[in-house]
Amino acid sequence: MKHLFIAVGFFFVFNHALWAEEGIDSPKSYQTDTLPDGTVVYLNPDTFASFPGGNKAMIEFINRNLKYPIHAMESSFQGTVVIKMVIRENGRISNIVVVRSVHEMLDKEAILAVSLMPDFIPAKVKGENVASCFTMPVRFTLY
Repeated sequence: MKHLFIAVGFFFVFNHALWAEEGIDSPKSYQTDTLPDGTVVYLNPDTFASFPGGNKAMIEFINRNLKYPIHAMESSFQGTVVIKMVIRENGRISNIVVVRSVHEMLDKEAILAVSLMPDFIPAKVKGENVASCFTMPVRFTLY
């Protein structure tokens, strides 16, 4: 088994040297996950999905659409809910889940605000639109 590992390692180094000599980048290894419906989700695409207008526009959208639940305010619940979602190859948001919870009330409001977001600019792999994973914090702060 030791010999096989060395041979595979040598093959990779040799090919990488040939690619570098010819000015060719080594091939990128993509990490993927598959949803129950068969959709392949790229975890490290060439170009990541983005909100129309960029991060500043995304923050403004969340700030306009996020409603702090009254009972949560009265109870002084605050913190950052972390949301993970899939941006489909057409830019639509799906599979929204909370990966870090603060309180059920805040989690539900974060999911609601994210579900109202417009379609994203989808991720790309080799120039083609692909589904990708997108994680974002939604901060609830009392002043």
